[in-house]
Amino acid sequence: MMFAIILGVVIGCIGILNMVANAKLAERIGIFHGTLINYCGASVILLFIIFNNHISWPSPAELGAVPWWVYFGGPIGVAVVAGLNVIVPRLPVMFSALITFLGQMTASIIIDWMLGHNSFVGNVVGGVLIACGLLYNSYIGKEQ
Repeated sequence: MMFAIILGVVIGCIGILNMVANAKLAERIGIFHGTLINYCGASVILLFIIFNNHISWPSPAELGAVPWWVYFGGPIGVAVVAGLNVIVPRLPVMFSALITFLGQMTASIIIDWMLGHNSFVGNVVGGVLIACGLLYNSYIGKEQ
């Protein structure tokens, strides 16, 4: 459990660095060209990892057994990167992280509710408290 928490924090930090780097690239070459370079670079690295670790490709039967909607992860990711390329240059990084976090919390709460997880009320209360703390921090930061 602790490993997952530490990994989550590290990934969160890397995600912010990635968000800023992509936005800076997009400012120079354009939103969609920046997004394309992001995905091409990621694809090259993934292919390198797959081939160097001799990871076998899934069979057509395995690919067919996956629910159809999971294949929208790539296009949704493109929309996220392109959207962040628009948002990040216009807002401070802290506020950009805050609004994306609020969106993630909202989606997580809705998905948990749809899946019937019992902690719906606790998640809503926790999300609201975290959002209030982040908003307060952002407000204090503007005044200083």
